[in-house]
Amino acid sequence: MSTALVTKRTELRTELVRYQPSIAALLPPGVNAETVITAALVSAANNTDLYNCTPQSIALACARISQWGLVPGVTAHLVPFGGTCTAVADYKGLIDLMVQSGARKVEARVVRAGDVFEYEYGLQPTLRHVPKSTTGAITHAYGVVTLARGEQQFEVMDVGEIDRIRQDKSKQWKRGEVPDWYARKTVIRRLAKYVPKASDRLLRVLSEDEVVADPPAPVADPAPESAALGSGNATSDEGGEP
Repeated sequence: MSTALVTKRTELRTELVRYQPSIAALLPPGVNAETVITAALVSAANNTDLYNCTPQSIALACARISQWGLVPGVTAHLVPFGGTCTAVADYKGLIDLMVQSGARKVEARVVRAGDVFEYEYGLQPTLRHVPKSTTGAITHAYGVVTLARGEQQFEVMDVGEIDRIRQDKSKQWKRGEVPDWYARKTVIRRLAKYVPKASDRLLRVLSEDEVVADPPAPVADPAPESAALGSGNATSDEGGEP
């Protein structure tokens, strides 16, 4: 690690330690603030653009991820946007929370050009996917949830529908082909409605998570000298669907 990055890492740790009491106040029982700070430093080491974000926004994003019941860098991510760090749930994090809410199993997959893929809704719904390609363009994404009594529900979205959401909502990931993770996350969010007793954590992440859309426009650190964190919830700019 270069001297400049070592200096930035030290500065970031110093600032986050200043916020540690406020971070601790926002965390659910059993989550240690020092562990959250360590996760933030690891994330910054893996994505040095985070060093350009305000320490307050990083601390808030880490606390929000912990409140969701997810893990920074594993089932959720710290995403820099302008000078602000934003909490972003991974689709694997959404799956974890759906299972914790009572789903027996949740799957999210993409269909690529060249695959065998057939589905039908109605009184006797069917879904058949035989992967044939690992490099073809994505044509669909689908999610399947197995509920407590063994009943199954599925949702299918074609890439055009997913891309319309991306073009309407996204600032950072508009260009190029629809990413695998974006397609899976979009359909998983739609699938979550089938979990009959969604946990508070699942409902919270679905309402607060900034992506399938993108992080909001950068905002100034409202009180950098105070080392105190606000407790207001973020509002997703994507609406209730998918």
